[in-house]
Amino acid sequence: PSQDIPSAALMQKMTEAFGDSEIIRRSTRSFFKTLCDFGILESKDAATFRQQPRRRLSPEQIIEILRLFSDCRHAHQVDIAHFEEPLFVFYEKPDLDAIAMQFHGSEWEYVKGLDRGVLMMK
Repeated sequence: PSQDIPSAALMQKMTEAFGDSEIIRRSTRSFFKTLCDFGILESKDAATFRQQPRRRLSPEQIIEILRLFSDCRHAHQVDIAHFEEPLFVFYEKPDLDAIAMQFHGSEWEYVKGLDRGVLMMK
């Protein structure tokens, strides 16, 4: 949190990976603007952005993330013990076990084992 991010550094990485074209530059600028619109970054000046402190997600938002994850994977089971960390990279990592227990029975069935915690989505 609160580190400065120069847009030129990401622009350089993108052009190295995808070539130097106008669409790459516009897409990269749009990416930064989207992160600003969601309150993840703040524009410090025209070429530098500052990462905002990570926000806490509400239980309802976490439920929707888990539902969307399940739908995208075409699976009715989500193993929260081995859940993909990058989904929460811009937010405080929630206590998925506590959320799973809180909404057990209403949103899903929670089966907890030795090395797993599986949500059986309804």
